[in-house]
Amino acid sequence: MNIMDYMGGLAETPALSDESLTALMRVRAKTFMGFMEREHNKGIMFAPFDLRTPKGQDVARLLFWRTIEEYAESLNSVDIEHRLEELIDSFNYISAALLFAQGFESQLTVDELRPYWIGEVPTYERLGLLALELSNVTETFRNRAWMENSQSNYFDGLQQYRNSILFAMRYCCRAFKDWNEFWRYFMAKDAVLQFRLRSNY
Repeated sequence: MNIMDYMGGLAETPALSDESLTALMRVRAKTFMGFMEREHNKGIMFAPFDLRTPKGQDVARLLFWRTIEEYAESLNSVDIEHRLEELIDSFNYISAALLFAQGFESQLTVDELRPYWIGEVPTYERLGLLALELSNVTETFRNRAWMENSQSNYFDGLQQYRNSILFAMRYCCRAFKDWNEFWRYFMAKDAVLQFRLRSNY
């Protein structure tokens, strides 16, 4: 199934508010956990994760990398529909990094994203800036899986972690001209993901 197969059957876009943004993130959380049931058995991803632990930090690294990977794929898209779909994929992975890291506030507010739906085409320069921003966070991940002793039993970079996630979210949002377009692509891609879960894709 293709994302465009679902566009025509979507419900009316709700008004932009903290409540509608929260509802959108709940949709993301539910779908992500559907895939986690498979990832847990076949891969290395799991959720929720603890940023104080080596395994938790590796999950965050993987989510960051997938965010960058999908943003990069948007740059190679041959049409705008595919480009925006890839940016939703990127947004979805960075959203999971926000939703499932334990120990800090994961709630988003409209004011944190409202100014960023501006219909701006993604660029390789922004891809580099996105990678740099997220790598600045991973530099604070000091507990490695190969270490016999953790360097720290706590993680004190939660605010930087959240700020960088917002940075990445905003970069994804910039390509959409408004909340309506973003919501429709988000919900259509979620329908594709739900189809994949049902059909053992």
